[in-house]
Amino acid sequence: MHRFEATRKVSKPPEVVFDYIVDPDNGPAWSSSAKSVRAEGDEGVGRKLITKAGMMGMTFDVENEVTAYDRPSTYAFGGSSPFEVSFSFDIQADGDGSAVTGVVEVDPGKFFPVGGKLVARQFKKIFEKDVDSLMKNIEAL
Repeated sequence: MHRFEATRKVSKPPEVVFDYIVDPDNGPAWSSSAKSVRAEGDEGVGRKLITKAGMMGMTFDVENEVTAYDRPSTYAFGGSSPFEVSFSFDIQADGDGSAVTGVVEVDPGKFFPVGGKLVARQFKKIFEKDVDSLMKNIEAL
């Protein structure tokens, strides 16, 4: 299992950050691998998130479930299809804005046809760019 963490600050309050992150329609705007995201079920723990994704030259469907939902401070989701991955966001008030810590844990197994270390490095680069994109989009609100 590979774990990557990134903390960024934005000038928006935690409620604005949380609402942006939990809206599945926003996923493709900040997550470079998400081509589309749709949700099944009510907001909160147990909601299904179905993503058409692409990375490293492959296209695939990802099914995740919301595992933590505590507005406005905690949001997490994860799943095991087509490989094990989980994302979590911790959002804390920081002055007039927010400090946002994103964490991804991933075990791609043998899903990708390249070595594990190469996949891990690629996930780290993608994750860091996606967190930067997320913060940029939130700042623009």
